[in-house]
Amino acid sequence: MRNILIYKCSFLIILFIINTGCKEDKKIKFSGSTNKISQKVINVQKTDIITFNDDTNYYKLDSVNVMSNNKLNYKVIILEDKAKQHQDNAQHDSLLIVIQKQESNNSYINYLKNEKLIFNLGGNCPADGFQQIISKNNYFTIEQVYCKDFMFTQSYTTFKINDDETVTLHRYGEDYTDRSNPDKNIKGISLATKDFGEIKFENVNIEFLRKLSNK
Repeated sequence: MRNILIYKCSFLIILFIINTGCKEDKKIKFSGSTNKISQKVINVQKTDIITFNDDTNYYKLDSVNVMSNNKLNYKVIILEDKAKQHQDNAQHDSLLIVIQKQESNNSYINYLKNEKLIFNLGGNCPADGFQQIISKNNYFTIEQVYCKDFMFTQSYTTFKINDDETVTLHRYGEDYTDRSNPDKNIKGISLATKDFGEIKFENVNIEFLRKLSNK
């Protein structure tokens, strides 16, 4: 949020501090589909620039490590168009999220992706968009800010990596700040699996989240 740094996180989560500085300028070809994606290994720890099928260059905006209950390691990586990397006051919207899974040889393969989870802000919303991704145990939460009517909306989307290796929506919450009266008390929302059922990571999108928030 532009000059309002209000984070009212309703979930118990531990912040991972991620170093997102660009260290190398290598390009890696990546081919993917809507759900489970190519098994080509991408070691994003050693590169910050990734080229996809549409020849768009992406850089790593943020990432976290997640461990499932059965001790499988995953990485959740937030990728943004490289054209925004050095822009002042850039809005971080319409991002690509890739989940990687560790193999027995300690390399990581691409497992799932979602490019419809981060809100598109448009020209009339002065919010910043994506804020951060944080994790605890086998859960990870994506925080973002978008505009709803004349409010800034702080959104928290938490996913769970299950023992069967599926990734499902665990909780969704929103806190609100009136853009003209930041001190105004506005009731937020907090929804759990009992409210929306079992929804896979790759099927969660902006339209679905908007419907959830309007229940």
